[in-house]
Amino acid sequence: MNMGVIIFFSTILVLTIGLFIFSFFYTIYSLEHYKPKTIEEIKKSKELQEHFEVEENKYYLEDYGLKTKKFFIKLNNLELFSEISLPEKPSKRCLVFVHGRESNHVRVLKYVNILKQCNFHKENYIAVLDLRNSGESTPSKVTFGYNEYKDLETILEYLHKTYFIDEFILWGFSMGAMVIGRFLKKSYPKYKNDFKISKIILDSPLSNTKKTIEFILNKKFKIPEIGNFYTYLYNKIRKNYLDGLRLSVLYKNFDGDVYIIASEEDNVTPFKYLKEELDILDDKKHFHLYVFSKGAHVKIYSENKKEYTNLIKDILCSNVK
Repeated sequence: MNMGVIIFFSTILVLTIGLFIFSFFYTIYSLEHYKPKTIEEIKKSKELQEHFEVEENKYYLEDYGLKTKKFFIKLNNLELFSEISLPEKPSKRCLVFVHGRESNHVRVLKYVNILKQCNFHKENYIAVLDLRNSGESTPSKVTFGYNEYKDLETILEYLHKTYFIDEFILWGFSMGAMVIGRFLKKSYPKYKNDFKISKIILDSPLSNTKKTIEFILNKKFKIPEIGNFYTYLYNKIRKNYLDGLRLSVLYKNFDGDVYIIASEEDNVTPFKYLKEELDILDDKKHFHLYVFSKGAHVKIYSENKKEYTNLIKDILCSNVK
């Protein structure tokens, strides 16, 4: 074979291998690092305001006419932002919103409209938080909920000690389902004498992290199975931590009610993965599944306002006067 041909094909091979290595490590970096959207950035951008579904310049609970306290809590080298609304009547119960990946507390504020319709805010605390690398909290590496559960634990412990709250309702979105699940598995047992988690609502939940990453990467690269291969390598490098980030693993020992709201149109966390995870569970009586035929990822409320509002009222407001 001609030496020039050998050099040509050798060069192509080296470049191909180099491109693959670069692509793989860039993909890993993008899975664990992204620039958080700050509140000031959202205020200055119409595009971001539409993305986060901001209502009439409302960026905090206080903008919904609620009396609130804002605070930062230290967790190692992180500062975590949170805001809590104070009820009109004495209460020991608090609803905590847990946002998803590449999101922040602004994204969940619109649901306060539902709570106000049935006066939930008058008899209960309501809290929002920014997980690490979100909103006003410290930028940091992200792990699909694997470490972020510590952020939730820190906030719940603070609220319990500061406001003597002994009952929490957790409302999670997308990756927030994994954050809550990791808290249930890793930390909740040690707090059971201090407070209880009475209900959990999961909207568009991430239910099988490994399969979801495969699905997203396959769509991104448009090469069959490349996402599966990248995810396999990433999981091995990270000591297989994705294997435990599944609804069937994290929620199987929780004995409270879990209300799951999903859409058949979700193209980020596909409904089929959620169905598979629920089918694995031996005891399903605590799980209540509500499936909407339309609604993009974490936009089920926006596209089904009446039905969604009535559902949340049934879950949260039946005992509120």
